[in-house]
Amino acid sequence: MAIVYVRQSTQHQVLEHRESTARQYALADRAIALGWVAMAVEVIDEDQGRSGSSAEGRSGFQRLLAAVSSDRVGIILGLEMSRLARSCKDWHALLELCAIYRTLLADADGLYDPSQYNDRLLLGLKGTMSEAELHILKSRLQQGMWNKAERGEVLNHPPIGYVRTPAGDFVIDPDEQVQSVVRIVFDQFTRRGSVNGLLRWLAHHDVKLPVRPHFGMNRGELEWRRANRVTLLGMLRHPIYAGAYLAEVFRAGLSSIPGQYLEAAKAIGLRPWQRQRYVVLPVMFRICLPALSNNFISLFKDTSLAAAIAVPELTFEARKINVETFRVIETWLVASLLYLAVCYAIAFLLRQIERRYASIR
Repeated sequence: MAIVYVRQSTQHQVLEHRESTARQYALADRAIALGWVAMAVEVIDEDQGRSGSSAEGRSGFQRLLAAVSSDRVGIILGLEMSRLARSCKDWHALLELCAIYRTLLADADGLYDPSQYNDRLLLGLKGTMSEAELHILKSRLQQGMWNKAERGEVLNHPPIGYVRTPAGDFVIDPDEQVQSVVRIVFDQFTRRGSVNGLLRWLAHHDVKLPVRPHFGMNRGELEWRRANRVTLLGMLRHPIYAGAYLAEVFRAGLSSIPGQYLEAAKAIGLRPWQRQRYVVLPVMFRICLPALSNNFISLFKDTSLAAAIAVPELTFEARKINVETFRVIETWLVASLLYLAVCYAIAFLLRQIERRYASIR
């Protein structure tokens, strides 16, 4: 049998790069031209929208390896060899199986027999170049992301309650019902004091969240979906809302300063800047410290979300080690202990600071 392997790296490419997808499906005609009957040509396209940097999560590639191992495949066709794998480990595993079971490989440049030295040498070079190309592209994208971050221009997807303008800025969603639901969410979060309490209240009152999908056919269209813990956490912890929360913490801290403190400062002749420096700011910091402490610890734990955009932090490195070594339990156990140790150290330090300020009256 002949196998045509079809893959695009992202859902965006699947939707937008349709000509490339059509060219890949057309490889079935090339297999027929090479002598295989139409019924013996199988198309594997389960890995559409998945990166070739790893075999993890690519069921189509795993099925391809299983078919080659069963000695049922005569040829594998791909538009480029990088469609099959962009990892040398996965690529050479496939080459070894193809060499053992005399399975041919074909791309737009030619036909290769992995059991032949010259063809295997060329295929190995193609695999190395594919992996190197992926590394170079990631480095360029990451450096560009860092440069934008230094200028304060990194804007990802807008949170619930905001939309992106044609100029790229975030503005409050013009839909009044959306604004009303967002206000309800934050009001109830303030009253309930926890995400679980908020989630139970929303479910009990059948309040749905306004979501504008970032991908797919309904991209940007308003949809109403049932609330879940992940969506609520992403909404409440988004920098836009988190910034507003911190501003409210400081405002509440300022408004909580007893008036007698300011009157006493005036009575002893302190100037306005001295009153701010020696009275207002220390008292406000003592009042705001518990809320700031919790927010700081949550901020550290939420750094794990940066792994989603390939920022090399702890979770990202743990995931990379897991893929390379397949030692899942040990890798995530060490990462969890590191998070626990750092969070405990931060909490202990902040607790000592709180006690120190509490003793100052």
